[in-house]
Amino acid sequence: MLDLDRLRIAPGSRVDLDRHDPRDEAGLDDKSLAEALIARNAERLDELQARLFAEADRSLLVVLQGLDTAGKDGTARAVFTGVSPLAIETHAFGVPGPHEAAHDYLWRVHSRVPARGRIGVFNRSHYED
Repeated sequence: MLDLDRLRIAPGSRVDLDRHDPRDEAGLDDKSLAEALIARNAERLDELQARLFAEADRSLLVVLQGLDTAGKDGTARAVFTGVSPLAIETHAFGVPGPHEAAHDYLWRVHSRVPARGRIGVFNRSHYED
């Protein structure tokens, strides 16, 4: 039975990842049901992105982090189907190089945070705690 409410996080609340099973499919174990849900929401997501761009007051950052082959690319492709590619900036982060490692932990991401009115997607392989 589909139960997407258990995946929603209330604004202002803290997230405890230990309380969430990473294998939880929220009832979306049928791929065709998941694809239909994504298709139904694609038009709405495109409308929201257009509004985000027009208002230019805030931005959205989506961070997908997981091991290699965890499905991060496929998730981004599926979720943002129908959204203008001009509205989305995607950045991949792998193992930090020596120059990056010489700086603080967040140094390499500061310049890639999305500008107001834009959507940023950070595609990160999990290399650190």
